[in-house]
Amino acid sequence: MRSNLFSREALQFKVSKDSLRFSRLNWNLVFKPRVKSFFEQAILSCNEAGHLSFSIFESSNTENEGTLQLTAPKQYTGITDFIDEPNRKSPSSDIEKGASLVVSFTAVGTVLILITPYTSDRLNSNGKNIILKNNLRPEQLTKKITYQAFKRLFYLFAINKCFWLLLYERT
Repeated sequence: MRSNLFSREALQFKVSKDSLRFSRLNWNLVFKPRVKSFFEQAILSCNEAGHLSFSIFESSNTENEGTLQLTAPKQYTGITDFIDEPNRKSPSSDIEKGASLVVSFTAVGTVLILITPYTSDRLNSNGKNIILKNNLRPEQLTKKITYQAFKRLFYLFAINKCFWLLLYERT
């Protein structure tokens, strides 16, 4: 009875080890290039349309993890403060920075999709990151999910712009 239990546990361990190896291969050979290609096409489309000029950051410091990040540039909020200090009298512009869409492959073989929102001296969001999808297997990362995450990033930009316009009108 006991040897049967150990053999069953050994089989489950082998299956989970093979599953993790399959996820890592799947991420590196299929889905990471697909997401990177989507990000590159999005950058070209935005540049052609005259929108924000994004950049891609790729991190793969270890063999078992990897991150692709589509980062938006800094942008002016439209608010200017005039600094009246003895050694410096000049306008200071408020700038937003840090918005990005992150697709990350974790050490346990799952994919995490999140958005880091813009931050500035005047406005910080309540949470640091907005998690869109968590614990996805690489084969569950479809083009549709990637596109929806990209749309949500632009939705966040629109909300931010509307908030700044409302704030500016009230001051």
